[in-house]
Amino acid sequence: MKTPASIFLCVVLSVVAASAREVGDPISMEAELQEVKSELSELKTQLRQLQEQGRDVRALGRCETGTIQCGEDLLATGIGTRAQDVTVNFRRPFSSIPKVSIGLTKLDHDKSSDTRIMASVLSATSIGITVRFETWGNSLLQQASVSYIACD
Repeated sequence: MKTPASIFLCVVLSVVAASAREVGDPISMEAELQEVKSELSELKTQLRQLQEQGRDVRALGRCETGTIQCGEDLLATGIGTRAQDVTVNFRRPFSSIPKVSIGLTKLDHDKSSDTRIMASVLSATSIGITVRFETWGNSLLQQASVSYIACD
């Protein structure tokens, strides 16, 4: 069975041979043949690299994204360290515990106080994650949100 690369090489060699017959110069045909072989080698290398990258992506399995929000005014009153834990379930369970990353996407705070917030993944299981929203000092937070991506 001929591969796409071998078919491509046959076509290129035919074109090179036809142009060499027109020119009548076997030396230029040999030089063009070497150039085509070199380009083919580079294309094969690039193809291998792309195939390896494809395997890396498939190795991730499944990913899920979403948003988690706190804001039942639990962090909007008081002084000192205060925290709110929010748990969400994935749309469907993962086959193993996924790796989870979060990023702060929304923050609504009282402008009369300092702005302090920490959001962290408290726990992750195959069925869901718990994120802790925390503030301290005189900070007063009305709402905060994080986006997450979980991949197994």
